[in-house]
Amino acid sequence: MSSYANDALTMAFRDVYQLAAFDGRSVLEQAGVCEMARGDHAYYNYEGLDAMTAPTQITTKNAAASPTAVSANNRVMVTKVFYKEMVIDDVADIKEVIADPKSPLVRQFMDWANLINDQEGIAAALGNVSVGAPGTTLSTVTAANDGVVTIDATAGLTDAVVNKIVTKFINLETGDNTIGAAFICTGTEQAELLALTTEINKLYLTSDDKRKNLVGRLRNMINVFTVPGSDAETTVASTRRRIPESGSTRVCPVIQKGGLYSKFVIDKVVYTKDNPNYANSDTLKIVFRVGHMRTMGQRVIGVETTIES
Repeated sequence: MSSYANDALTMAFRDVYQLAAFDGRSVLEQAGVCEMARGDHAYYNYEGLDAMTAPTQITTKNAAASPTAVSANNRVMVTKVFYKEMVIDDVADIKEVIADPKSPLVRQFMDWANLINDQEGIAAALGNVSVGAPGTTLSTVTAANDGVVTIDATAGLTDAVVNKIVTKFINLETGDNTIGAAFICTGTEQAELLALTTEINKLYLTSDDKRKNLVGRLRNMINVFTVPGSDAETTVASTRRRIPESGSTRVCPVIQKGGLYSKFVIDKVVYTKDNPNYANSDTLKIVFRVGHMRTMGQRVIGVETTIES
């Protein structure tokens, strides 16, 4: 049964957790490429407009008009719900463990939530998207059919590949969103970029404690963020990888600002004192919701690279 003391403890943990999560944001949140959804829903509609046709030139007097309708392009984001419940022996001082913002328990909850947030976002950036008017049967559009371009960099990240990334964004006419776009890659791709003499400059290194994942910038336009990957030096468990891997390759996303429509929220924190299912233990459960959706295919480029063996 809940008590005022338990309620206060739960609120304390929730406040501490949210503070820690804000301080240690996911890579995608640090990158600033997410447009955050408002409200508290399981489904979100993101309405865009299809490209309008070219204007008609007037060549005669009293020319008849031929108007065209505005065509909406509605996309649907479905959030996913995750939870984690821990059993803590009552011998430990639970009040100190869960109320301490530096405690390993709080940090591990936070790290897992941020990791799942990144995994879901990267998968959405390069995956299928659901489109259709609200209340109708939705259709699935693949990344390629949505306008996502994939660049082959399996032979290495060269100057030509970097130039192609920047050129593609410019030619796709996505506006100023290219400045501040995020290239999310692993240490293998980072090492290849650092080997490019054209990229080694003061803009390519940072000591900003608030953005530890920021490696540098490509052509002074695209920020580079690194995440763990499965390579020769260190093998990361598949549950900890942010970028999906298949065989000997991975596809690293380059995402422009506003390229993702996102939702991340802590639904509830439940602390049960003297849980009746255990002899002398308390339980702590956190439930959070994550959702990501690509807003426009032209705002994402996939860079296919080789996993170092």
